[in-house]
Amino acid sequence: MIHGYTAIPVLNDKEQYIGSVTEGDFLRHLLAVHTTDLKMQEQYKIGDIVRRDFCPALQIDADRSQAVETALNQNFVPIVDSRGVLCGILTRKNLITYLAQQ
Repeated sequence: MIHGYTAIPVLNDKEQYIGSVTEGDFLRHLLAVHTTDLKMQEQYKIGDIVRRDFCPALQIDADRSQAVETALNQNFVPIVDSRGVLCGILTRKNLITYLAQQ
């Protein structure tokens, strides 16, 4: 974890959020396919690994209580617009900082 990220959002070709992937997801994938050979790994796509139920997104117009409730259960909250396009990420730290300043 060079940058301290525990998960990254995954987008489809329309920039819509489809789920998140963690280092652990990659490790489980390697165990499942029984190889670390780079040429063998090239046949897989990130879509084969992504967890679509991990870190569900909130709509951009979600209210404060929804954001707090969601952030209680996940380290970051992807924020999407009405098309499902990723607009940004709300981190727990940013939310706590915002609420502390209110």
